[in-house]
Amino acid sequence: MSSESNTQAKPQVQLGDQFTMGRPLATGGAARIFLARQISLDRDVVVKVLRRQLSTQEEFRLRFAEEAKLLARLEHANIVQVIDAGEQDGFYYFVMEYVRGGSLRDLMERAESLPVDIALAMAYFTARGMVYMHEHHILHLDIKPANILLTREGVVKVADFGLARLIDRQRSRESGDGSGHPAGTPLYMSPEQVKGATLDARSDIFSFGIVLYQLLTGVTPFRGRSSDEVFREILHGQVPPPSELREEIPSCVDNLVMTCLGRDRSLRFSRGESLIAELHGVLERLGIHRPDERLRGYLSDPNHYRKVIKRDPVDALKAARPSLLSRLSKPLAVTGVTVALMGIDIWLLGSLGALGGQIARLWHSFVAALPF
Repeated sequence: MSSESNTQAKPQVQLGDQFTMGRPLATGGAARIFLARQISLDRDVVVKVLRRQLSTQEEFRLRFAEEAKLLARLEHANIVQVIDAGEQDGFYYFVMEYVRGGSLRDLMERAESLPVDIALAMAYFTARGMVYMHEHHILHLDIKPANILLTREGVVKVADFGLARLIDRQRSRESGDGSGHPAGTPLYMSPEQVKGATLDARSDIFSFGIVLYQLLTGVTPFRGRSSDEVFREILHGQVPPPSELREEIPSCVDNLVMTCLGRDRSLRFSRGESLIAELHGVLERLGIHRPDERLRGYLSDPNHYRKVIKRDPVDALKAARPSLLSRLSKPLAVTGVTVALMGIDIWLLGSLGALGGQIARLWHSFVAALPF
């Protein structure tokens, strides 16, 4: 199975009479992933093959088969679909749809930073796929950029269910790698995974919060030179809100991200539906009414994408405050006027719900035009 990377030198490998194996796409600890061709429908697919040395061990065969069965239960636009599964000549495999656009990890490696609206749109569709899994009593347990795929049309799909488990069926320590560390990717683990505690849907929500934080800021909230250092950060480290790393991030987005990252799981969104509702509300508040169109526009031409995001009125007034405070250093003759302006500013913040964003923007423009 490892020889198909040079298909010109050796005959192509067939899986039954349905699939012709192609080049390898990825290699993991337990399986390899290949591009293949489905002969009957003349289309590209992805084949995941259990490593030969593991296929003789019943534990790994059962886990591999469970991954295929769990994935087959899920039919959603934001989840990679399974097509077939089987065994041939001692090789255990299953076949999935081929997503041509690459992963979020690939995208972030190419782009220095993502527009805020694009980061939120990607998060929204990722959450829809994740919450659908939870509704079907399945935990993913490895939500990370490499496992979130993008089609060329801008559709987001959650992939790689190698660690997925039925809710309340397993503890994370029971699926470890034998090294004393819990299974998963350290940078994206929840505190419960690190501790080996019983997991629920809020564990995936924590990992989702890490991904959203990285989409917005370009860095993960927990870092370290080793897995143990990362685990200590997850359990005890302080996380600054995303806006401290990127000032144009609105406060409503800060609140969303930090709720996902509540170290105590009781502080996170209690249900996936609550997360979806909050994400939808944030998108609407920022003027992002068609996140799918935003994604298509960005992926078709990232270098020339027009960043469109509605300024939050509260954040606009908060941004105006430093300029007002600087007026206090002016001569005494204008200090009284400055203090009066600050009073109006405070009153506007308190009355914003009734006055609306338009007056806030007009006030900000008025203050900026003052000669002192």
